[in-house]
Amino acid sequence: MNVSRQTIFAVSFGLLFAAAVPGAAGYLTGRLEAVRAAERDLRILEADLLPRTDLSDHTTGSAPVCRIPPRPRHTGRS
Repeated sequence: MNVSRQTIFAVSFGLLFAAAVPGAAGYLTGRLEAVRAAERDLRILEADLLPRTDLSDHTTGSAPVCRIPPRPRHTGRS
């Protein structure tokens, strides 16, 4: 049976491709699911740590307002 090198290469590449693509897809799907689970757990922990009254402030992304009065300016003259 005389098979050319090109045919051997094509069949080998096809077998490698058939094994690598589903393996990579499964790996990436598993990693994505792990990231989603970690994000879900983090949101649950953050919700437990934040007081219920401040939860609405943090979800909008607004920064807390600083109510410190400004200091008087020093003009440099005595």
